[in-house]
Amino acid sequence: MLKELAEDVFVETGFESGNVGLIRSSRGALLIDTPMLPSDARQWRQDLLQLGITEIYGIVNTDYHPEHVLGNAFFMPTRIWGHELSIKQLNKYKASLADQLNALPREDPQLIEEINQIEVYFPEICVGDRATLYTDERVIEIVHLPGHTPASLGVYLPEERILFAGDNIVQGEHPIMSQANSLAWLATLERIRSWNVKVIVP
Repeated sequence: MLKELAEDVFVETGFESGNVGLIRSSRGALLIDTPMLPSDARQWRQDLLQLGITEIYGIVNTDYHPEHVLGNAFFMPTRIWGHELSIKQLNKYKASLADQLNALPREDPQLIEEINQIEVYFPEICVGDRATLYTDERVIEIVHLPGHTPASLGVYLPEERILFAGDNIVQGEHPIMSQANSLAWLATLERIRSWNVKVIVP
């Protein structure tokens, strides 16, 4: 389901791999994560066209896990922002992608083959602690929020007080802790609380 959070700021909550975001600007659309399943990525592309969006300004991947980055291939060519610590992890996907995705239905060999054919696109612009984008319409902050992974990012709109929090905040499910640092995660949650955020997109 597509929901407008503020003028030209959207979240899509209907995809298998989690929420994806969209910030529309005169320079094109900034996407926050992309759907993992090829069918969902193609649907998201169609949804953007129905919104009149034909130019993609860039993609921010909030971490390096497949459910955030695999759909990038369906929106190329464009620039990608990711944390500098994500590169090493993304290199692992050069092997069989499907073997690393536990959630895929193994009884669907066509999907497995399609996943394995996807080219993984790495960040072109690496963020350390913070990067700030100035569009004609608004300020967009890409912020390092370690916890869920060492390379987790958030996308914060300070004027609208909207935060795309990635997997540092989840709803209706347990957080995934396999690569987490719980002390860093708690510090990140306290930091988010200090921003007086109005809307959090988990």
